[in-house]
Order: sequence, then C-alpha cells, then structure tokens
Amino acid sequence: MGVDIELYVEVLTENGWEFYKEADINRNYALFAKLADVRNPGGIKPIAFPRGLPYTASPKVKKAFTGTEYDPCESYAISHIDSREIVELFDWVGQSYSFDLEDDIELAIMGIDLEGQSFSGFFRFKEDYPEWIEDIRFVFGFNC
Repeated sequence: MGVDIELYVEVLTENGWEFYKEADINRNYALFAKLADVRNPGGIKPIAFPRGLPYTASPKVKKAFTGTEYDPCESYAISHIDSREIVELFDWVGQSYSFDLEDDIELAIMGIDLEGQSFSGFFRFKEDYPEWIEDIRFVFGFNC
C-alpha cells in the first residue's frame, strides 16, 4: 500500500496564520523521508520528526486534520516546517536529488505565485516577502 501527502502552505499575516494554498505533490518517498522520516529505508536525515499540528494552524488546515471528515486511520505523521526549514528542504533538493523530486517541488510549491514573485525566489530572505506576509510554513500529514 502506498503513502501520499497532504501539504498546506500557510502565511503569517497581521491576522495570524492563514491558509494560502494546498500543494498537489506526487508520491515521492525521498521527499517524505526528508520532511518527517516517513518511508525512509534509505537513511535520509529528516528535517524533523513529526511534530503534530501547530496549535496556531489556520481554521481550514485544522479542519483538514481534525474536522468531521478527518479519519485518524488515514492521516498520520502530521507535522510542519518553518521558513528556515523550507530553505533547508530546497537546498537539499538542489544538492541531493533530481529524480522527479525537483520537478514535483518546482510544480507544486515553487510554482506558487505570491503577488508576481516566484515562491522559490522570495522565501529565502524575509525582507523579500510581500509586504503583507510576515512568515511562511508548510503543514502536512501522510495517508494511505
């Protein structure tokens, strides 16, 4: 049985953490291993072990993992990474893997447009964020 990921991009604004976009990411176990040590037979060092849902998650993301449609048998290893760790993820992608992972990331996440800026270019330096964004994070979980 395979594993898939649900990944949500949230941005921090003056109103708190807000849902921005759900990324459509293809199944890629190297990525899952790097994000949260899920399906990691190759010994990839994860950015972090699963941390759970952030208590400040946006209402839409909270509902995705805890709402009436949530099935705890279907979602596991729920976690999140912050903007510094997103940079670490993209550095790892660029240095380590090119087999479909780079295309998945580019299309699903780096391709997100924030006020005409490429997501991949702006997140490295907070001073380059659009004025209305204070921070950014990925919130994700895995399912069968």
